[in-house]
Amino acid sequence: MEANNKGKDSKSITRVDVWIRGHKRKEGNPISESLQNVLNAIEEFRSSKYFPNDSCIKEDAIAKVLGREKRGQVRGLGFGATPSRVDAQIQSGKNVKFLEAKLKVTNDELSSLREMVAGIMKQNEQII
Repeated sequence: MEANNKGKDSKSITRVDVWIRGHKRKEGNPISESLQNVLNAIEEFRSSKYFPNDSCIKEDAIAKVLGREKRGQVRGLGFGATPSRVDAQIQSGKNVKFLEAKLKVTNDELSSLREMVAGIMKQNEQII
């Protein structure tokens, strides 16, 4: 799925997005008529205000509409994806986002402190 199609960056694309894209034709029509009801239910669940988020594969729209996964498999993520790997990747992604936000705050504080030091040094030069 191309990130440019809907203006999303690659990190915000979820397995629900991949599953929906994989079950629609290029024109946006479902691959088969029987999938129309499933796709409608998934879209309805995603748009509901009670939809938690796509970060947990046990709570996303695919899991709610299609039911529990087979043991050791994850729908929409291809061969080799296991629930434990996906959960670990989601958790590490959350940790990275947290650390990036913390780094930004620290860098902002550092730049403001540098400005303060430069101002103090300028005042000291004027006094001398």
